[in-house]
Amino acid sequence: MPKKLDKLTLSFIIAVIITDLFIGLFIWHEVFYKIDDSTIDTLLGIAAGVAISLAITIVLFAHWEIIKMIAERYLKQRYEAGKEEGLDEGHKKGKAEGLAEGQEQGRQEERDAQRELLKKTLNDLGDQITPEARDRLLGNSDPKKEKE
Repeated sequence: MPKKLDKLTLSFIIAVIITDLFIGLFIWHEVFYKIDDSTIDTLLGIAAGVAISLAITIVLFAHWEIIKMIAERYLKQRYEAGKEEGLDEGHKKGKAEGLAEGQEQGRQEERDAQRELLKKTLNDLGDQITPEARDRLLGNSDPKKEKE
């Protein structure tokens, strides 16, 4: 069972309900209000009521669909204008911020690559460098604290 009716199905259901209400109104009018008519006149009145009910429903839904179509077009234009404005604003703001962020990320990647190269070089040197000098080169110790 579908969780939600699509718009077309819902429109048909509403159209049938409106038509049935109008037909019920015409039947009531012909059977209970106009009691002086003959059987043929009553049946012809009900048939005319059915035709009028269908016509009224068609006219109502034609107007309803036109209103929905105009509203959707308007909403789409507003959406597109807002989207365009947001993209322009994002490009203006994001250009400077994105450039700064990209530069910082590039610097960090370069520092990481240099640190890895330095570690590899220091490992290749082995015992030729003291552990204190190794820590200072790798940035593991603070040279100001060592002087104190």
